[in-house]
Amino acid sequence: MARDVRFDVEGAEYAALDFGGEGHDVLLLSQLASNAQVWGLLAPALAEFCHPVAVDLRGHGQSAADVLEIGMITGQLPAVSAALGFERPLVVLEHEELLALDPTRFAGLDAVGLALMSVASCQRGEAARQDWAEMVGPEAMAVWVERFSLFASGPAETREAYLDELVDRTRTDWITADVPPDQMRAYFARHLRAVPGGWRRYPERDVLFEALDIVLLQPHGLDLRDSYDGILWNIVPEEIVDESEVAILDEYAASRADREVRYIEGGPNLDTVDVDDAAAAIEEMLRALT
Repeated sequence: MARDVRFDVEGAEYAALDFGGEGHDVLLLSQLASNAQVWGLLAPALAEFCHPVAVDLRGHGQSAADVLEIGMITGQLPAVSAALGFERPLVVLEHEELLALDPTRFAGLDAVGLALMSVASCQRGEAARQDWAEMVGPEAMAVWVERFSLFASGPAETREAYLDELVDRTRTDWITADVPPDQMRAYFARHLRAVPGGWRRYPERDVLFEALDIVLLQPHGLDLRDSYDGILWNIVPEEIVDESEVAILDEYAASRADREVRYIEGGPNLDTVDVDDAAAAIEEMLRALT
């Protein structure tokens, strides 16, 4: 059972889920518009051999931000790691977009290594940028806003009905149909914060769209991976890559001593990967680096 912890960083309140366990510290970071609860299925398996803690990014989940600016989303991550008592943690990202938002912050974490749990693109240059634009461009984002009511709000008495509606909708969505309903409900509930007269789902629309615009201007694909000056493993769900992409990733990993790739069953998102496969890949990474 995860322990919900709160701590202060430079006057800002942060929330995290500490999944217990002993061994090397592992910092779990969700993608934009997500929250710590997304690690709820994988983290207990990690706790068998390490100490995983999933943190809500500033302005996400239960990490409060009265005024949220772009730099706040990742700007305090080194201080967050220090507040947790971590030294040279393994950092695991749900998605590479957080690395694209500000690669320098991850250098500041002094991580023993960085693991990416997804692949938005296996290309370079403009081809990689187009892959990203197709994934989170205006049309794609409109689908996600409609699918999961990203920026919803309402009076207090509608909160539970809103969560019921979302969970029911996930039962017929190909991305989330196999995720246990209680996990989906916990995930969605962690997005909601009490506001005067009701509730509101975070992060705010303007901040999220500004962040995505910034990410769009950064390197993508293999160029993005090269922007991280440290050991980086790609832990890739098999369902999200085809044979040509596997060949590209294998060649890339072979070209650099500080890059590795491991393929795991499942996909297309963190809630649908094979838990045992993913945990085994992270355990292998820890053994290799510590």
